[in-house]
Amino acid sequence: MATTASSSRLNNKQRFRFIPLQPDAKAYLQRLVDLSGAPQASFHVELDGQAQAATLVRGQHEMLPADRSRSSQPSPRPAERTSARPGDRSALTVPKDTDAIVYSVGSLTKIFINLAFYIAVSSGQYASLGLSWEKSACDMFNERRDYHKRSRIKKISRDPTIRELLLHRNGFAPMNHELFAPDGTFIMSEADFLEIAPRVTEAHFKGQMRGFSVYSNANHIFAGLLLEEIMGISLSEAMKKLVFGPLEMWHTVMDAASLQCLSAEGDTVARGHRVSGQMKVSALQPNHNYLKDKVEAASLGAYSSTEDIAKLFREFMKALDNKSEIFSEEDALDFFGPNCDYHDGGKVSLAGLFGDANSSLPGSESLQTTLVPGPHTFDHRIGKMSNGSPCKLYYKAGSIDGYTATLYISLRHRMFVIVLANCSGPVDVTEHIARYILQETLNLAPRINVEQDAWATSVRSCKKLSSLEQVEQADLSWQDSIDQFVGDAGFGIDSWSVWSDRDFVIQNRDDGIYLVNRSGSGLPSQHQKAHPPPRAGSLGTKMDHVIG
Repeated sequence: MATTASSSRLNNKQRFRFIPLQPDAKAYLQRLVDLSGAPQASFHVELDGQAQAATLVRGQHEMLPADRSRSSQPSPRPAERTSARPGDRSALTVPKDTDAIVYSVGSLTKIFINLAFYIAVSSGQYASLGLSWEKSACDMFNERRDYHKRSRIKKISRDPTIRELLLHRNGFAPMNHELFAPDGTFIMSEADFLEIAPRVTEAHFKGQMRGFSVYSNANHIFAGLLLEEIMGISLSEAMKKLVFGPLEMWHTVMDAASLQCLSAEGDTVARGHRVSGQMKVSALQPNHNYLKDKVEAASLGAYSSTEDIAKLFREFMKALDNKSEIFSEEDALDFFGPNCDYHDGGKVSLAGLFGDANSSLPGSESLQTTLVPGPHTFDHRIGKMSNGSPCKLYYKAGSIDGYTATLYISLRHRMFVIVLANCSGPVDVTEHIARYILQETLNLAPRINVEQDAWATSVRSCKKLSSLEQVEQADLSWQDSIDQFVGDAGFGIDSWSVWSDRDFVIQNRDDGIYLVNRSGSGLPSQHQKAHPPPRAGSLGTKMDHVIG
């Protein structure tokens, strides 16, 4: 794609001297971690090639190097791994770097998927299959499924192009209620998704809102399935070939087996934790992740480290100065080019949201903002440059059960900050740390007391989360004589995983779509009295707000 005049303005570089965070700033960040209840948080900040990175551990007032294993005994690991450059079939042998602290990054996964498509399209390697930005995503998928003799998806009336799908424009409807059980268990298979997603989308939009960007995890689930069909290999292998290998992101994975390998090779896989409305911290089960299949992984399942994510954006920063061997300046400007409108003057790009640091954009995807939705709930404005000029930033956040992540990027200053933490709860420590680092690094004004903001937001978030937890702990009994689902523990918020392997079918009825438990004797016949089952999507709690 040709570089436009508006894109060129994104590359209006402004020199800014990098001043590493001083001891008082480090102590400030430590207090934020302690306040949040997060067991640990890792950050990486880089400005014009100068970097600082560290991991903060709750209750410990010294910072660990971000990309070094906390284990005192080094573990054996492969001496080298193999990768290929984008669009190049030749293999490169690259040594694995130091051990890392690896986190689940939630919706930062979407940027990885976007980049994979960008490389696949721009390389021209798959043009013979019809792959282009303007190709209908549903048509492309069905053409490849026909070729592989597999079932199709019903084309949605909004009919997004591939680029629009990745930008959430004209895409699928939000459907976290259908994707996740109330306890956070992912419950939709590939076959279920292909059948249900179009129905939910048509029922949600009713042919309206075409042209609008509406965020949905379903868009990147479909994008992941589409990428597999185009490349003819698993999603995990496709991501290694297109993105992780060429960028030497050796600590980034999108399948469970590779995650286990990282741990065996010496990486520290940070265990996820939940923080309750009463600020009680509990660890997740050791193998709790969203990597069981590609439907989970495509939207929010990736694991990565701050340094690996830094490699990706460092390469783009180099490309803006024509110093990258992987991306051109045109690649960078196209990938970061704002395409769709967002609220408060913001835009949507393949690299995340783009807008003014002094608008409602900062923190708009934060866990605490989605936990307590509504206008003016939290004011996460970061400020302006010291001379009063606006500070334009790219922003992306991710939150998944047990983890949070925040990313901010300034192309003008060749600057980015990445923060990952192994907890989810009322205080999104990654957002607060990122805001503080941005303020300190770019000398933004007016000065914001981030710690005070964190305290204030925690009060409201704790109150909301506590109320949700009370509902979850209540005795759920049906008031209309509905039979309980089959299961050793019966129906309950905390028992979904006990009976998640039961056999369910989807039924279309006059008043909506229903999820029906099919017991061993099959569905009730016309001669049997069948109580109406609960509607699909009616059982959601806080998980609908915090996953994505």
